[in-house]
Amino acid sequence: MSDYKGKVAVVTGAASGIGYAVAARAAGEGMTVVMADIDAEKLDAAAASLRASGAGVHAFGFAGVDQRRFWILTHPEQGAPAIRARAEGVVAGRNPGDDSVDPNFRRSTGRDPS
Repeated sequence: MSDYKGKVAVVTGAASGIGYAVAARAAGEGMTVVMADIDAEKLDAAAASLRASGAGVHAFGFAGVDQRRFWILTHPEQGAPAIRARAEGVVAGRNPGDDSVDPNFRRSTGRDPS
């Protein structure tokens, strides 16, 4: 990564998986990380683990964030985030061939995946 130290990363789906990996990498680069996820319990744990490493973290329990607008509205003095990563999505663990829709997908996106 380029020099992102002191800049802001906004990551949705940040409680686990790719979202958490992006948030952790951004924190490791010295960025302030704004994390959002629909699973508040996992999000709190993920945010705590990054804070324990010394990262500046803000965690918000919701999904479908317009990251740029959200950050500017809540922290106008810092300007637009340098990184915006949308990593929310379907939770893994369903059986192959199961055509039922994961309720997290509907809650996160407001639509069916078809």
